[in-house]
Amino acid sequence: MNKYWKRMAAPLVAALTLIASAAQAQTTLRYSNWLPLGHPLRAQVMEPWAEEVAKATQGRVKVEVSPKVIGTVAGQFDAIVDGLADVALFVPSYSAGRFELTELMELPFLADSAAVRSPVTYKFYAQNLAKFDEYKGVTVLSLFPGPAQHVSTAKRPVKTIEDFQGLKLRSPSPIASQTITLLGGIPVLKPATEIYEMVSGGLLDGAVFTIPDALSFKLTNLLPRVGIVPGGLGATVIVLGVNPAKWKTIGEADQQAIMKVSGEKLAQAVGTAYDIAEKESLEATRKAGGTVETLSPALVTAMKQRVLPIEQGAIEKARKKGVADPAALIAILRSDLAKATK
Repeated sequence: MNKYWKRMAAPLVAALTLIASAAQAQTTLRYSNWLPLGHPLRAQVMEPWAEEVAKATQGRVKVEVSPKVIGTVAGQFDAIVDGLADVALFVPSYSAGRFELTELMELPFLADSAAVRSPVTYKFYAQNLAKFDEYKGVTVLSLFPGPAQHVSTAKRPVKTIEDFQGLKLRSPSPIASQTITLLGGIPVLKPATEIYEMVSGGLLDGAVFTIPDALSFKLTNLLPRVGIVPGGLGATVIVLGVNPAKWKTIGEADQQAIMKVSGEKLAQAVGTAYDIAEKESLEATRKAGGTVETLSPALVTAMKQRVLPIEQGAIEKARKKGVADPAALIAILRSDLAKATK
């Protein structure tokens, strides 16, 4: 009998190990997806990230992508907090007045390249803003701004400061809304998913948004007049967050493994993907008969003068949130971006 059990011991231990591994592999993160097929953030970043999570945890953690958004695009933060989704991308600026520290990272005329701005902004957040816990209720896995925002119109191109007067433009954020207002336009704060319907219905004359979104959301023909703003009219911050209770069910070693493929690494991947997508989208606009023009230095100078109050407003809001010297933080971000651009 002893010899028998000795012979059976090794296979039994191996079987029990497999059972334990299988049990561990049941940790599934339900990812609420709201990005369309082919969108660079979905196809080139988030789907590969899900695969990397499984690989980094040796299959113990799986990211399961939902067939459609859980809740609403604007409500993704609450979907995570309430546990309706385990993990999701949320856009702080879609909830006006709720995440005001985020505005320090979304100011206009900061940088052209997403490959530069995304990882630099993540590091800036981690070193200077994470401690204020603005996204309380969500564990941040990564944070990154999208590409620089420009202005695209359906009919009249923007060539002078007067051309902004009375233009109804979709706005992606409170910062962009202030910018549009100061330039003489009428902002309409809406997610990118609603641009097509509003422009085609005559409710908007154009939009402030990122160049890649024109291709991703089928807006190339609808908004054929593209005005490139050197430095951008801002950049919308996006956060990859996970429900804290769900995060605690994952072992520490696997948490660390997930963070290694998230954080700054994911932000860099986002920036690189967006820069490539921006070139592709501009080419598609030109091929469709649209126009792509960089705004003149004189117009950009006039725009910068008009939007000066925005930075001061962001500083005042941050100070009320407990930031001792917001102006110094903005100077740090500008310096870091300038260094990374060289």
